[in-house]
Amino acid sequence: MGDFSGELIGALLTVLGYDGTEFRNLKTDSDGHVQVDALSSALPSGAATLAKQNTMITALEKIDDLTAALGSIDTDTLVVDVGTSVLPTGAATSAKQDTAITALQLLDDLRAALNDVGTDELRVLAGFYDGDWFALNQNGGGDLIVDVQESILPPDAATETSLQGIEDNVRGNLYNIAAGIRVTTTPETSSGTNTFDMTVVPANVIHHITHISVRNASVLMTRILYGTKVSGLIRRIDTTLAIAQHFPNVLNCDLWLNAGESVNLTLYGCGVSDTLELAYWGHSITV
Repeated sequence: MGDFSGELIGALLTVLGYDGTEFRNLKTDSDGHVQVDALSSALPSGAATLAKQNTMITALEKIDDLTAALGSIDTDTLVVDVGTSVLPTGAATSAKQDTAITALQLLDDLRAALNDVGTDELRVLAGFYDGDWFALNQNGGGDLIVDVQESILPPDAATETSLQGIEDNVRGNLYNIAAGIRVTTTPETSSGTNTFDMTVVPANVIHHITHISVRNASVLMTRILYGTKVSGLIRRIDTTLAIAQHFPNVLNCDLWLNAGESVNLTLYGCGVSDTLELAYWGHSITV
């Protein structure tokens, strides 16, 4: 009786709810679960809602997808497609690094080549012209062969051609000295002091004078001045008193006269139309 009474009472039990005016039956599902229709949220302001949770779920699903993708590639590698570089201006780029790698490879090739010929020496000489490198020419002794395209010497500087010409003159002419020369003149004198220019040295000739002779067969002169005449100017080289009549008064000297120059003599104490002879000896050199 007790079990039956309990079952009967439980079957007949009704739970009511009061809305402030009326008592109403509470709804349940077929399993007896109370069905509640929430007309307003009892959550505080800012509490999580289904919409926000759905947003979070979407984000978490993307992270889960990314994790799965990384797991299929490499657990420690993240593949990123960079749309815009964050490098500063002038930073190294792949293109510039490729250029540097090329240069370094050339250096490495050169090092390898040097190892084949000598670790402490470089046996390749090169010159740079118009954007290209060219090997420098050497002779068998290792001397550098240079082809001078344009001289930096001033216009009047000595060149191989001019020096060769001098060498030819030295070898062929400068020491082609005649057995000796004797230049004489017998000028007309007047009473008193007389000045005479002897024969002018011709073109392309040098006279080396070793003796000058003055002879007056008519009178004993009082004084003789010896000199040379260059470009119209007289240069005195010596003076002496006349020491003899009829015999030559000889001056030993060492004079070099170029073309156009001459011996100049001034005689003191001459008479009219004296018998006079002027002469000099030495060597004639053709240049």
